[in-house]
Amino acid sequence: MRVYAVQDPLDRFWSKVEPEPNSGCWLWVGGCNREGYGRINLGRRGLGVMLAHRFSFERFRGPLPVWPAAALDHLCRIRSCVNPAHLEIVTQSENWKRGQSWNARARLEGRCLRGHPYTEASTFERGNGFIYCRQCVREDRAARKEQ
Repeated sequence: MRVYAVQDPLDRFWSKVEPEPNSGCWLWVGGCNREGYGRINLGRRGLGVMLAHRFSFERFRGPLPVWPAAALDHLCRIRSCVNPAHLEIVTQSENWKRGQSWNARARLEGRCLRGHPYTEASTFERGNGFIYCRQCVREDRAARKEQ
């Protein structure tokens, strides 16, 4: 029977971090998921893999809240940053509003991707924080019916 040495999760964490001197970011140089967020393998049965920025936040600033829509927002806008000082607990809706997704950009520009104006009457918001253009929804439904 082989016995494997298990590396301490904090040692594993620091071996995958490179500080960026100009911005103060701690850049994750280990494996990342499709969205660009670092992943750390905790190396023990039952603990598995977790997002590196969440590991960093919990390790250096304390536990994350358990309310269902809690999210960590990267204030520096760099997904591979694991500096806990660059992370803020917000609702998932607020995280999307602050983000750089197409929906967040459309909010800032005051129009949808197809150019329809965003007004209170021409839009609606679902519980997920996204704003939907009523005209685009109507056009999409009509196109699906024609298929």
